[in-house]
Amino acid sequence: MYYPDKIGVNMSKTVYIESSVISYRVARLSRDIVVLARQELTAEWWDNVLPQLDGFVSPVVLEEIALGDLDSADQRLQIVEQFQSLEINDSVRLLAEQIVIQLKLPDHVLPDAYHLALPAVHGIEYLVTWNCKHIANAFMLKRIEKIVVANGYDMPVVCTPEELMEEL
Repeated sequence: MYYPDKIGVNMSKTVYIESSVISYRVARLSRDIVVLARQELTAEWWDNVLPQLDGFVSPVVLEEIALGDLDSADQRLQIVEQFQSLEINDSVRLLAEQIVIQLKLPDHVLPDAYHLALPAVHGIEYLVTWNCKHIANAFMLKRIEKIVVANGYDMPVVCTPEELMEEL
């Protein structure tokens, strides 16, 4: 497990990079103005803020970004080679299952629950995502935080790249 406060050597802030951010970073520029704005914000965040952080991904992220067009998947996988991958252990599995069960979510949302459980269990400070339906959702986050804290973990700060642009 990665516990930055307990290691002492690593004083950088830590961030778990969820799949949607990686996808926005390498996708062809969109004609949809909202998607295009997110792509541009993601590129700016990736180039200017992420280098100041210790970035992490997970086997769930790697699995998700490997899907789809082979060339695009290869690009996504290449840009995350620099990041450590957090381990899925029993604690992560249990917390992800608790999130799904207690929130009465459908099974297909389990990967999103893993995206929340992984940084919590491993002590990562920030979870950056563009998934505002199941992850960066203000209505759900209070409920998710209660589950995370009840299981003995600190809730990571869940935000979009735009929200993590300020000086660290």
